[in-house]
Amino acid sequence: MLGGNSEMTPCVEGSDEHLMFCQVMEELESLCQQQFSCFMVIGYTEQVVAGMMYQVKIKVAESGDTPIVHAKIMKHLPNTGRIGPDPELVMFKANQAEDAPFNFTDMDVVMRALGMGMVEQPEANANEEMKDESQPTTTEDAAAQEEQP
Repeated sequence: MLGGNSEMTPCVEGSDEHLMFCQVMEELESLCQQQFSCFMVIGYTEQVVAGMMYQVKIKVAESGDTPIVHAKIMKHLPNTGRIGPDPELVMFKANQAEDAPFNFTDMDVVMRALGMGMVEQPEANANEEMKDESQPTTTEDAAAQEEQP
């Protein structure tokens, strides 16, 4: 369909698409604040934009009611002069059921707007003290700091 998303395509392990989707795994783990027990790309849709926009279903846990992450990943056209990651994780939605449709319009979607780097962060505990990175935290750090000229 012109301008719309393609039908869901099963992802073949080792394909160019699979390898590209795997490039965002560490970022997804960080944003989901968990280490995935698996990373199996189930399938994806494509939409031609200024490059290719993919909607991807990724299994990230072996069990549980919602072991799926939906991700929107942008592969930019070459030679556009764009600076930044490519492929780019644009947005994602964690804790999805395997049969859940893509729905990136809900308010609970964590967005990384193209070029804006917007990410919802959990609120910091007001009672927590900020760690002073300039002060040594262990005796080894203190010894190393004293040895420096």
